[in-house]
Amino acid sequence: MLKQGRKFLFATDVDGTLLDGASRIPDVNLRILRKLGDYGVVRAVVTGRSLEIVRRALLQDAPIDYVVFSSGAGICKWPGGELLHENHMSVMVASEVLSMLRSVGLSFMAQLPIPRSHRFYYEEGCEWARGDFHSRLEAYRELAEPLGDGMAELQGGLSQFLVTIPGDEELYSRLHEMFRSKVEVIRATSPFDGRSIWMELFPLGVSKGSALQWLIGELGIEENSVGVVGNDYNDLSMLRRFAGRAFVVKDSPRELREEFRVVNTCSDGGMAEAAELWWGEMEKRFERSGR
Repeated sequence: MLKQGRKFLFATDVDGTLLDGASRIPDVNLRILRKLGDYGVVRAVVTGRSLEIVRRALLQDAPIDYVVFSSGAGICKWPGGELLHENHMSVMVASEVLSMLRSVGLSFMAQLPIPRSHRFYYEEGCEWARGDFHSRLEAYRELAEPLGDGMAELQGGLSQFLVTIPGDEELYSRLHEMFRSKVEVIRATSPFDGRSIWMELFPLGVSKGSALQWLIGELGIEENSVGVVGNDYNDLSMLRRFAGRAFVVKDSPRELREEFRVVNTCSDGGMAEAAELWWGEMEKRFERSGR
């Protein structure tokens, strides 16, 4: 067993990694989270969901210590949701991005600043650019308002823009190149149709990886004492930052499976498998060093 006092952190993505297809935490995942807590490991969940939507998905007594939400734009304690860190897009940057989105005719959603980032304005663009725009809009209709000219709505800044496009790699690459100098461009796969691309636009520097880096800095945890597991493109920043201790579930996109160690699917205990493998490696490494 590792010596008392050493600090560790294990971080898991939420949808398709911690939560199964029915948005439940499988028993095997609950057990490993409790076990890690017994070992004194800090447990973090890292998600693209807003804080309010996380609250709807996770029980307050879930065995979790921290939540990194909105793809790294915010960090809070759990339970309770005490906000520790947040990022906002300035009015100037938001206005520039809005003009660019409209110039291309893209469908998008403009999420309000944290902690109200579950609420959003929306604008429907050209038919080709809608992707699964309507699916997300219908799912969160009570949180949405149509965007007017944008000037009044943007006065308080934003947390992010979310752009939905068809699963077209060439189109995504062109749009990524267009926006990358202004904002952080984070790709995710739509949870609604499993094919469309969600292009999330955040203030520069925002990502799951940078948020975890901030958190471990605050907690005094070394990078080589962190393990992570994910399943989609928006996990890449944290997977690459902690690459030697990173895992993906086996129904992740092929590019991720080729780059990182693969564990079972969420439903078959993949997250728990990753945590067990990582913890076993931590024990061996630090027992050998006598630390």
